[in-house]
Amino acid sequence: MAHQARTGKNFVRPNHFTRGHFYFTSRFKFVHHQLIRVNQNITPVGRTSRPTLNLLINSFSRRQMVAFWLFNLVLVGSAVWGLWQLNNYALLPTPARGGKLTEGIIGSPRFINPVLAISDADKDLTALVYSGLMRLESTGNYMPDLATDYEMTSDGKSYTFKLKNNLVWQDGQPLTTDDIMFTIAKVKDPAIKSPRWSNWDGVEVEKLDEHTVKFVLKHPFAGFLDNATLGILPKHLWKDSDAESFQFNPLNQQTIGSGPYAIDRVKKNSDNVPEWYQLKSFRHFALGQAKIDQVTIRFYPNEERLVHAYERGEVDSLSAVAPVTAVRLEADGARVMRAPLARVFAVFLNHNQTAIFTQPEVRRLLTETVNRSALIKTVLAGFGSPATGPLTPSTNTGDLPVLSPAEVTSLLTQNGWSQNDDGGWHKKINKEEANLAFTLTTANTVELTAAAKTIKHDWEAWGAKVDVQFFESGDLNPNVIRPRKYAALLFGEITGRLPDPYYFWHSSQRLDPGPNIALYANPAVDKILEEMRVTTDPTQRVAALAKFEAAIQADRPAVFLYAPDFIYIVPAKLGGLKLPTLNHGAERWVGIHQWYVKTDRVWPIFAK
Repeated sequence: MAHQARTGKNFVRPNHFTRGHFYFTSRFKFVHHQLIRVNQNITPVGRTSRPTLNLLINSFSRRQMVAFWLFNLVLVGSAVWGLWQLNNYALLPTPARGGKLTEGIIGSPRFINPVLAISDADKDLTALVYSGLMRLESTGNYMPDLATDYEMTSDGKSYTFKLKNNLVWQDGQPLTTDDIMFTIAKVKDPAIKSPRWSNWDGVEVEKLDEHTVKFVLKHPFAGFLDNATLGILPKHLWKDSDAESFQFNPLNQQTIGSGPYAIDRVKKNSDNVPEWYQLKSFRHFALGQAKIDQVTIRFYPNEERLVHAYERGEVDSLSAVAPVTAVRLEADGARVMRAPLARVFAVFLNHNQTAIFTQPEVRRLLTETVNRSALIKTVLAGFGSPATGPLTPSTNTGDLPVLSPAEVTSLLTQNGWSQNDDGGWHKKINKEEANLAFTLTTANTVELTAAAKTIKHDWEAWGAKVDVQFFESGDLNPNVIRPRKYAALLFGEITGRLPDPYYFWHSSQRLDPGPNIALYANPAVDKILEEMRVTTDPTQRVAALAKFEAAIQADRPAVFLYAPDFIYIVPAKLGGLKLPTLNHGAERWVGIHQWYVKTDRVWPIFAK
């Protein structure tokens, strides 16, 4: 019978699993009953009695012991894994303080000083180290920085700013309205030749108390809040520096400010030229300590060296590169950002150096024989828009029709020009023979080099003779632009978010340090610019801008070419970056205190 039971039709031979399960279960039942008996018969004696679990475990065979602990390990591991997955699902990434950012720029700083800063390198370091009463936001609006707020009178002629409490310099000294009074006085000193001088001409400054300052304007000025972004100098460090020694003060290189970052270390080469600046976040920055602990700025003489440094991993971020370079780097995986740049590039014509530019027909030919659409496509790789006037393309988009060779010949011959055997043109100007030939000067950046060669080709196609002269970016301004030593200059002018063309086109700005690099003088235009600056009515400003632009386009003191986009290459890990419309590249730093390269993961209830 026993044999029949084992071999019957309904009997299933147990496999290894079922046999083990039966045996394991049976043993647990046996141990369970034993434990009950033990618990019934054992009387605990204080702390010396053994837990019943130990009795259970001790009853296991070696194989059962392994299975038991393996089961518990799997159980605990599964629980931990599940909790970890749930935690990851629920946690949110949030910006964290820490980390480093290394950026490469072209050029080397000379004046890390808001009163003197003029080159891109100067402005970059100044923007990081110094604070102003106001600060540009990523939205393009202005927010209080050192100030708590400001009040403006109804006539737009008076602005009162109240400082925040407990402001300090990066050396720990208190920051007061005396520092503001001192800084504005230096800007207004004609002997110092500050590039910001015209911004503050005619503005009176009054100290109301240690924390309150008042500015009184002769006329309303719609763009005054931008003036208030001027970085403030520490009077206690600069007070003994007169106009003659101001530019040579060592503080122009190793400076103290109140901005988001303080200079920590500087490395210079054997010629005493800075190779890099290492900055650390300033704990007492008025808008809160920056999240990135350390920012290093490295300097390179040209774009080629800068890009090589990026490709080697020497720098994390870079700007001021040619669009074709940005396209190539993006194809290789770089994160490329772009922003509107309130800047127009043009060829500015210096008639004081070259007589042919006094001739209206020459200025027209130079203007209407450039193929701007092709320039945008080939040189800018689409990162920009054509410009036919002195304002940003929002007001002058499109291209001019390009004159045909026959139209060029007709225009020149009708105005007294004769063609040479070699195809060039000549004419008597002021009783002296003049050839239609000149030198085009620009910086040796990739973009400007390509643009200059393209323009040269367009102009030489109809008989003009053009030599191109290139300068290092750091040499162009002090050696060419400021002394006005050029015939034709390919350069960019800042139009501004709220256009104020006064600086670039008013006759008072023709001489250094004024930025009227076309040396343009037109009394009618001067009047338009002056009236436009004092009106706060938006409709009147628009009408004045239209009159100004029409006058410039009629006179053609420059050949307007294009408005580029600002190109910024940053690491993938960088967060918090928002770019407004920029007047210049240094304004990319406006929100750097909110940038981050590290994150924490927190529960939503703890996220800000």
